[in-house]
Amino acid sequence: MVMTRQNLLIALVCAALCGCAHRFSLNEALNPFYNPPAPSSASKFPRPDFSIPARTPIPGSPRQIKADKTYPPTITLQKMIWTDGNFAWHIRFPPQRYAYASCEMKYPLNLVKYKNKLDLTFRFYPAKMADFISIALLDNATNSMDEGLADYVVSQRYGWAKVVIPLSAFSGQAGAISADRAESFDWSQIREIRFISRGG
Repeated sequence: MVMTRQNLLIALVCAALCGCAHRFSLNEALNPFYNPPAPSSASKFPRPDFSIPARTPIPGSPRQIKADKTYPPTITLQKMIWTDGNFAWHIRFPPQRYAYASCEMKYPLNLVKYKNKLDLTFRFYPAKMADFISIALLDNATNSMDEGLADYVVSQRYGWAKVVIPLSAFSGQAGAISADRAESFDWSQIREIRFISRGG
């Protein structure tokens, strides 16, 4: 699971036509650069903001995890695997009941500056379970905000779904929590990531 910088490219092209006749001047004849050349295409777009991380694996290594939690603890199973820089999170939920699996990080994430600029991105299998699963962020005070996966599936292939959730979606506006709780959520102390099953 990674958070990625949103890549947004906006091209604005303006053309203006004048109704008056153009007079050829002596200055133009003697100086070919009397009218400044048009800017190169490289200068038309703003430079990318390199202060925003392009890719941040979460969790990046086992050392970043303080504890893993499941509910119900005896029948919800999970296993986290790191191989060659990749992270796989295997979860087995019980059917037809509320359950969750989560990892608590040793050091909280501070996403205050990035909450409107980063996406939470991961692949999910099986894709058909997206209708029953949501993902939640929890802060130090255990305030939580969650979003259903089905609304953010951007592609599916061979049973896998790619999920891209903007952090700005975790705002409480989708009915996950009230506006008051969203206001009290501490983006500087993201402590836990949790996958939740409503039963399915």
